[in-house]
Order: sequence, then C-alpha cells, then structure tokens
Amino acid sequence: MSTKPARSVVPITEICLNCKGEMTITGVMPILLADGLENVTYRCKGCRSEMKRTFKRRSGAWQLIRHTPEFPYFPIGVAFEMTCAALKYTNRPDVAHEAVANRIIELAKNGVLDPDRLCERVLDDLRKLPPRI
Repeated sequence: MSTKPARSVVPITEICLNCKGEMTITGVMPILLADGLENVTYRCKGCRSEMKRTFKRRSGAWQLIRHTPEFPYFPIGVAFEMTCAALKYTNRPDVAHEAVANRIIELAKNGVLDPDRLCERVLDDLRKLPPRI
C-alpha cells in the first residue's frame, strides 16, 4: 500500500470527527474490480483515529463517493466483487454467489457499509462453517 498521496486526490487533509484535529493521508488503495475507484485512509494527528473515503475519477478530477441512502448499492457491489475474487468464484450465477450476496445484503441492512468490512465479515463467516465431507 502506498503511503504517498495520489497526485490529484483532494483533500489532502480532513478534520477528525472525534477530536476536530487535523487528519492526513496514510494510504491510497485502488479498489479491486472497480475501475477508477480508490480508498483513501486518513489518520488523525491528535487522537490517532482513522477514516476512509472513497474517490472516483470523473473527467480527470477526483470526486468523493458518499455512502448515502440514495447511493446504497456501491459498497454492496464492491464487497460482492471483492469476496468473489477472494474465493476465486468464477461460475456465475450459482448457489455460492447467491449465498455471498444474501449475507452481504443482510450485513448491510444491519449497518455495515464499508466494502472491506463486508468482505471480511463474509469470509470470516465462511471460515466458521464446518468442512465439507
């Protein structure tokens, strides 16, 4: 993961929601299977809390993608693609894809909207299943 800010990503700093201190970029990571999307991680200089923002390149500029009720499917779709890639699922559609999608939707309805957390939670749930015979 790069620790240098991407060339055209703005803002370079954010304001911490916890302590109102200055946050700076600690990492920029492209989102797999989502062309033109990048997660930018900020860390507060004061309380050390972290925050992620997702940006999309549009017409040469970077636009902040907000996870709002009007745009709820973005994190779900990204999480689905990330999980399927991690599991190396290639045949579509099948029962496994449906199970992954249903679990992601269930987690999202319970307030988990970060694509990384959704993917991690689904993979953790799958690891807890008993092995197949």
